[in-house]
Amino acid sequence: MAIIISKPLTLQVMIDAIALSSQVKALTLAELTGNRMHGTTSDAVAIITPTSGNKEPYAGLATTIGKAITHAVHEALTRAYKTYTTQNQ
Repeated sequence: MAIIISKPLTLQVMIDAIALSSQVKALTLAELTGNRMHGTTSDAVAIITPTSGNKEPYAGLATTIGKAITHAVHEALTRAYKTYTTQNQ
């Protein structure tokens, strides 16, 4: 999974973004599969962000960045799961 954020981030914020995206991924997969799946064979996460400029200090769930990550990961997994299950019926 690649998360592209248009603002520079501190190292701690990148770590927080990875943790948040992993939590959302596990919860979304559990929700979609009736708690049968919590991860995938490729649980890699990449954070792509500019390196220069004023760095964002936070990316928790209550922040704009955190909310965007949560929504994007949930939406992407939901769409991918629905596409997969539709094609494999």
